Amino acid sequence: MPGKRMGTATALAVAALVALGLGAAGLAGARLQTLPALEEAAAQTHDLAQVQNQNDAALSPARTKADAASDALPALDYCAHVPELLQYPEMSAGCEVYALTAVLRALGCAADPHVIVAEHLPLASEDDDPAAVYAGDPYSYGEGLPPALVTAGNSYLEQEGLPARFANATGASFEELLAETEAGRPVLVWTTMYFADPGFFEPLPAYTFYNLEHCVVLLGAGENAGTVRCMDPMSGYMEVDAAWFRTLYELCGSMATIVG
Repeated sequence: MPGKRMGTATALAVAALVALGLGAAGLAGARLQTLPALEEAAAQTHDLAQVQNQNDAALSPARTKADAASDALPALDYCAHVPELLQYPEMSAGCEVYALTAVLRALGCAADPHVIVAEHLPLASEDDDPAAVYAGDPYSYGEGLPPALVTAGNSYLEQEGLPARFANATGASFEELLAETEAGRPVLVWTTMYFADPGFFEPLPAYTFYNLEHCVVLLGAGENAGTVRCMDPMSGYMEVDAAWFRTLYELCGSMATIVG
């Protein structure tokens, strides 16, 4: 299948190259570091008793997807409560699942990535739209794109009886994604493993499978000038050069998922 994710051994080899500084060309512009302050904030608990179902509120036709999605959540800083959730060693191709699970936990859910795969993630069959399902096996190889993750997330929220919903934000500008995080809503963003150079120089069409495909949770502007914060299911909390993050987002098809 075109665009299959690299296996665990290859991923670890890439990590080794990064650790040795041998992948500098492929990681040009990416500044990666842990964020102890964010980790401390994510450990805090928060009261979700204020969550109210506002689905009956009148929506103007001019409202955007992001506006409509945000109606179901109270104004809390969910980005500060996204936990550090690492996919290795249990689910080597499950970055999307772990990113989704981290956001669900930030909303106050006791989500489990294995339950998400078993009960909510649409898996591929012969006649399915590849973009609408997870193509492969999250435990070993494969890729999942925004439509499949929206289905999985909303299936979980519906089962839990919660009013929040995920929405496909593919095609949104980078500024729109940052606006979501400024409002306290974390965003699932498709990029590359270790923020490496993807090897292509023109933006891919949306819903294209590609080598090094990876999904992270965007949390907002970084503590250092010109950076953004994210929770990477491969590496944990990170701070990345904002211009490089934006470039990768756009090159990889401008694929994202919002929640509200």
